[in-house]
Amino acid sequence: MKINVGNLITLIVLLFSYSTHLYAHELDLEVRVLSSSVIEGQISTSHDDGSFRQYISIENLTDTSFNKITLQSNHYGQFKLVGVPGHRYRIMLEGEEDHLVSEEVVLPTLSRSNVSE
Repeated sequence: MKINVGNLITLIVLLFSYSTHLYAHELDLEVRVLSSSVIEGQISTSHDDGSFRQYISIENLTDTSFNKITLQSNHYGQFKLVGVPGHRYRIMLEGEEDHLVSEEVVLPTLSRSNVSE
């Protein structure tokens, strides 16, 4: 089996270095794409009190037939979504006073054309 090295390097860079920050009033959201099917993140506050369970909405922008997913972070502000297809997503966080911040992330799609035998 032969693997296209250029595509592999691009995929590795995407997988291990993709993260973004969102801000909603005093909330900070760091989103990371871990693989072609995993999104995880960390919510923190400027007060750094460590006691929050915020709701995060994830909307599939590539295939709108998927329902919007709503997650709640754990007590440490961490969340993880596993098993999502390699598509483009909008991550939304609602802060105080209904202040909404959104950011788009792209999960890479692994295709058979990147691998030849």
